[in-house]
Amino acid sequence: MDDAINEPSPAIAFRDVRHRLGPNIVLDQITFNVNPGEWMVLFGESGSGKSTLLRIAAGLERPESGSIHMLGSDQTQRPSHERPIAWMSQTAGCYEHLSLEENLAIAQRLIPDSVRGSSFDVAAWKEELIDRLELRSLLARKPNAISGGERQRAAIARAFLSMRPIMLLDEPLAHLNESMRDRLGQCLREWSARSGATVLYVTHDSFEAASLADRVMVLFDGKIEQIGAPKRLMESPASDRVKELLARLYGGHRLFRKG
Repeated sequence: MDDAINEPSPAIAFRDVRHRLGPNIVLDQITFNVNPGEWMVLFGESGSGKSTLLRIAAGLERPESGSIHMLGSDQTQRPSHERPIAWMSQTAGCYEHLSLEENLAIAQRLIPDSVRGSSFDVAAWKEELIDRLELRSLLARKPNAISGGERQRAAIARAFLSMRPIMLLDEPLAHLNESMRDRLGQCLREWSARSGATVLYVTHDSFEAASLADRVMVLFDGKIEQIGAPKRLMESPASDRVKELLARLYGGHRLFRKG
């Protein structure tokens, strides 16, 4: 029997996606799969196309050509609110006129019916997120009354509370202190595993990429340079510029301990 027949359909599939901003090609013939339950990290320097790729996956921008499939369905022309995603941007957006408690209540409305009808304890999940993200004392406040790091933690809670099958996270830990980044990074990894979510995750932090990713996609100038497990990228970089990027960011000997 052909092994390919037994392979699961990808949770996310980009096919020949091309996108430009004005005269500049931002993404050029991007093709890749993300498997169900996989954690794929998009990694590269500023301007490499990471956030644009994530915005296209979220439906916030439309590609010039190519297609995006999620869970076996073509999403290319589907608006963002109809896609099976939770989206967290770099700005950690919350509804400014609502309290954090009210923001979380909105996220709960997005929980899929399949989850509501299961044995999963949504109420306990919410309480765990609130406590582990240290939000309980902030629930009555509005976003403009809390710090940037607190807003970011609230946005993480909203994304994970929605229980969407696909998570699109754009530098969700960027504005947190180092000790909290390390701790919450492992929480995110644990929560996605428990919920079965597939994660597409953007970061500039090489250690974060290494410690969280099942696979890393390295982007240069809107093109995929290499995709692979973190340790494989470090041991067998596909090009000199991948090797130089890994060596330059945070010191090559510390990178990519996982694998």
